[in-house]
Parts: sequence; C-alpha cells; structure tokens
Amino acid sequence: MHYAPYIMLKHYTFIVKSGLNLVVFYAAVKVDSSIIIEECKEVYPPREDSYLLLRAVDVKPRERVLEIGTGTGIIALHCAKIGAKVTATDINPHAVQCARKNAEVNGLEVEVLEGDLFAPIRDRYDVIIFNPPYLQGYGPKDWAGGKGGVETALRFLMDAKKHLNPHGRIYLVLSSESDISKFKENCRDWKIMHLLSEHVFFEEIYAFEIRWKEHR
Repeated sequence: MHYAPYIMLKHYTFIVKSGLNLVVFYAAVKVDSSIIIEECKEVYPPREDSYLLLRAVDVKPRERVLEIGTGTGIIALHCAKIGAKVTATDINPHAVQCARKNAEVNGLEVEVLEGDLFAPIRDRYDVIIFNPPYLQGYGPKDWAGGKGGVETALRFLMDAKKHLNPHGRIYLVLSSESDISKFKENCRDWKIMHLLSEHVFFEEIYAFEIRWKEHR
C-alpha cells in the first residue's frame, strides 16, 4: 500500500487509511467523516477529481445507483451510506477486490462487479456516476481517455442510454485538457449542466450533470 498525500479541500473531514497511517482529508458537506477508505496497490486512489465528483453527486435514499470505474469505492460507499441501492463496476480486478474490502470494513452493502464499463450490467438505474480517464492520448486506462481525452466518456454515454431510467441523471467529470467541445457535439440527446469546477495543477476539472433532453 502507498501513502496518500495530504490534500486540503474544504470544510469537513473523513479518513483515508494507507497502510498503518491515517490521513485526514478536508472536504465538503457531501463527505461522511465515518467512512474509512483504504487505498490499494494498482488501484486509482481518491484524488481531487474523485472529491469534486463526490461533491457534485446528488443521491437520495432508496434510489438505484450505478458507479462505473469505482476504484477504491469511495463514491459508491457514500451513496450506500445514505440508503441508496448501489452497484459498482471496475475493469481492474484489484479495484473490485479493494472496493469490496472497503464496503466490508464500513459495513455497507455495495454489489461490486468486474467488467469494462457496462459489460456486467443488465439493469436500469436512477443515477449513474463515472470518473472517466479524461487526459488526451493512449496509455494506462486510469488516465488516458484516447483521442481528445473523451473517447471513453463518449463510449460510456452511448452505453448509458440502455441503463438510465427515463427521469435519471448522470454525474461525470472532465478536464480542461479534454476536448469538451467534441464531447458536447456528440451529446445531442442529452442536456448537460456544469455543476462544479476546481483548478488542480495544470488543469481545470469540471463536474457535470447529464440528463435526457426529453423523458424516455
């Protein structure tokens, strides 16, 4: 296990356990201070984009929630903690095991499945959440989003049509390094609303809510 860096965000606190160390993160009101997240080798750890997405997500008790690319499970666990029925997927088998372990440690029920995007999913959901790889280029799946940095996000959105309930919503992050214009050009069936943004090092990270333009 590697050590998580200390990140200053906003107001409230929660704990990330890295090895034998407890690292306190300061985050916004969406963060539950009782949830402990253990980072795992070969799994994308919670970072600024994870926290921005967490702050953007609006989930209600008893809603059916799907998180794609769950990583450590930090967002899925927060949704489960407020009473949502949560399923999560990840293409990385290490992430699947990591998220399952974190769910068990926190005593929360999350179904975690292994597969690429929606491959293991058959149902429909009220909320779908995805922190896609959004940097331009080809390389590790946890950061490289292909040409324009939006290929994976667009593939996700195409498949999401089969799994989002008519009044459902999607929460997704992209970067100023992504070709956001190309992304929006390919989203004619969707209404996209910018919720939050945060400047991190060389880029601006954006959180979006996406809904059908017309209820299906």
